[in-house]
Amino acid sequence: MATSPDSNILNQLMARSNEPNEPEARAESLEDIVATEARRPGVFQRVKNAAALGIGGAALGLLSLVPSLASADQIIQLIANNNGKHGSRWMSDLKMTNPYDQAIQVTLQGTSHDTSSSAGDPTHTYLIQPGETLGIEDVYGALFGSEARGKARLLITTTDLSGIPFSDPITTANIYNSSEGGEFQSYGAPVQLLPAGTTLGDNTVKGPGERYNFDVTAGANGAIVDYVYRDTAAQDARNATATYLPNSTRQHTDVPGLFGLSELGPNSSITALIREGDANIRGTPVNNATSDGRSQQWQVYETTTPEYDISVYIHVLDNGSPFSQTTHPGPDVIKRIWNVNDVGVYVGDRQWTCTNEPDPVVNSLDEIANNYNGLTAAEQQEFSGDRIGFQPFVNDSDNDGSVCDADEPDHQYLNLLRLTVTER
Repeated sequence: MATSPDSNILNQLMARSNEPNEPEARAESLEDIVATEARRPGVFQRVKNAAALGIGGAALGLLSLVPSLASADQIIQLIANNNGKHGSRWMSDLKMTNPYDQAIQVTLQGTSHDTSSSAGDPTHTYLIQPGETLGIEDVYGALFGSEARGKARLLITTTDLSGIPFSDPITTANIYNSSEGGEFQSYGAPVQLLPAGTTLGDNTVKGPGERYNFDVTAGANGAIVDYVYRDTAAQDARNATATYLPNSTRQHTDVPGLFGLSELGPNSSITALIREGDANIRGTPVNNATSDGRSQQWQVYETTTPEYDISVYIHVLDNGSPFSQTTHPGPDVIKRIWNVNDVGVYVGDRQWTCTNEPDPVVNSLDEIANNYNGLTAAEQQEFSGDRIGFQPFVNDSDNDGSVCDADEPDHQYLNLLRLTVTER
């Protein structure tokens, strides 16, 4: 069983944060503790921002626990969410990376300070995919409730998907003191999340001699993000969509694989649209020779949504008699029928007949009719102009797999459709 370093210093730090000392005196005491305790073997593996403790609210990252892969349990002696001095608050975050080639299940169990573990202790189980990093910003709150305050001991148990004990994830726990909304927020403090509809990206995805990772932090409702990879020529080459769990951080280590590629082109770029929820993204270019990485915030792009004039010309045959109609559906209906995220790809005139056309997504009237039949009644009315009257022409009455068929028993079929899109 792997156990975190001695938690005595953490209790000292939290106790002193509540003492009625002046900020300067508290800062000196905290630095003394760090200077003394950091010399003790096994107490710290990393101390961050020790020199920044001069004012309440600066962050101090304390524990970096790297478990033995032979063990299936880990213990972190202290997690907390407690009010501190000068409006600050002690909090604990947790990051767990799955370095294996299979998914793992990680169960967290919190036991309140100075009590024995019991079946009633709060637990939460997370699924971590291969290569992913799960981040929990407030691990105490995740177990005891976001409004709860106190200290606890954390047990981490790992299994495979069948429930058999499995090797530990690489786990990092941090206790930090953050001034909510203040200038001293640092490591572990809340990430600035960007709302749905935000477009951001990185145009330095693969510099000379580098490989590239990026991590996504999602808010309380999770997030869905649509990605567009552009090659060196700045052409739209590949699309991908990823879904993120609430209050999580996922690190994409196989970025080429996300887009179905074996490698990224040099100096290529990635753009992301936060479709649902809220999130933020940071990129990490890594030097291939030294393995040194740098973390950089993805740039937020100011975007405007283009507007389009759309016309659909529908031509049918009814017992040999031709009928036609022109409608003006909105872009959302067009996106659903043609399976595209941007109506702009169809700017101009394009038509579909009973012969398949070389279109990359929807290449026949049969596909159009099938997608049309999956619309809501209101959307069908918007597209056709007469949902009831149009329905026989998009039904496969002889069940031969095609609605574009002169041999349909009802002799009613769709035989031409023209789409005209003009950007305003």
